[in-house]
Amino acid sequence: MLVAFIQSFWFPFYHHFSRVRAWKMAMFALWIILVGMLVFNVYFILQLNKRLPVFLASLPAVTFANGQMTAPSQRVSVQIPQTPYQIVLDPHAAASPSYQTFFDEKIMVFISKNHIYMPAVSSVQSQPIPTDWNLTLTPSWLQEKQDEIASVLQTIFFVASFFVLISFFLGSFCMAGAVLFLWQGLSRKPVPLPVRLRWAVILQGPALTLWIINLFVSVPLFLFAIFILFMMYSQQIYNTLPEEKRG
Repeated sequence: MLVAFIQSFWFPFYHHFSRVRAWKMAMFALWIILVGMLVFNVYFILQLNKRLPVFLASLPAVTFANGQMTAPSQRVSVQIPQTPYQIVLDPHAAASPSYQTFFDEKIMVFISKNHIYMPAVSSVQSQPIPTDWNLTLTPSWLQEKQDEIASVLQTIFFVASFFVLISFFLGSFCMAGAVLFLWQGLSRKPVPLPVRLRWAVILQGPALTLWIINLFVSVPLFLFAIFILFMMYSQQIYNTLPEEKRG
């Protein structure tokens, strides 16, 4: 799979992939997702080890009594270190902020008197605070439990990363397929659909590389950059298309 990944950066190899069996294409797609998960989780662990101690020290003391937050008594916003995101605690909130508010104010978690709210794909998820919660969380106690907290967060993130990567590469695959179809019309070189689907899978090799770069250094207009990448590759694939590959 590593060889196929390396070959995905050279246009002539795409015509070789036209003859590869479908199950091998499926294995390559799975390999891409697993590599993405590995990189994503390594990045998360590095960031967690660096930022978690600072974040725990910045938290206010939080008290729950019979499933209700009693302290802090006023709204408090806690910034996640070196990110634009925040966690908001507001014991006086009567309801959840709107989904747009979560997006505009970059709120990751909103805790009201008796509910925990988090943004989902297109809505806000609500989780009631268990009524048997009777505890006080202080920065010093949280720092003592830092290893356990990190372990729980890593487990949660590992599971979540699978769905994040599946969603990203599914969207990326659809974009690649659409761009290849566009270039088929522009070049007037008809190619069978199964061949274009194989090309769209192999294009996830360069897409993964750009995604990793974006993870560590942030690529401006990332989705547009992915689109431009597919446009460049599709143009060269059709420009180097042998006569026998055309439908």
